[in-house]
Amino acid sequence: MTTVSSPVVQQAQEALQSHQLLAEALMALWEQSVNQLTLAHAEAWTAVLENKQHALDAIRALEPVALFTHCRQLDATLRTTGHEILADRLQEVMQQNAARFGTVAAIEQEAEELLHQQQEELGAVLRQRTQRDQARLRYQSTTVGDHSRFLDRQR
Repeated sequence: MTTVSSPVVQQAQEALQSHQLLAEALMALWEQSVNQLTLAHAEAWTAVLENKQHALDAIRALEPVALFTHCRQLDATLRTTGHEILADRLQEVMQQNAARFGTVAAIEQEAEELLHQQQEELGAVLRQRTQRDQARLRYQSTTVGDHSRFLDRQR
């Protein structure tokens, strides 16, 4: 005996599948974001950024805003048609994916702050090196007749 599902139940099942794909893409993005926080080599950064872009592309392809909007509408319809268990499951996966979005956003914020800190540290090192190089060039560029006053006093 086969049971024919109503269109709203089929839509809910498809939405659950889409949320599963979204969860997988969010977890892949989360993994790459965590990896990004611990990397020290440029080659590894390139690979992580490529993997993050693939995960972001997968998320974009699922159109999460439209998916969540549709799922909220389905939830209301499912509840009015007596499919509370399916509505509860849909609500649960929506909450889980919303939490995953929040987790990924927090890690991305941390990665951005770390990158900004590293840029500032690099800038300070480069400024110090530039000042040191300029001082060395000034010292080395003095000719025999153009010594500093300090050197002239030593004679």
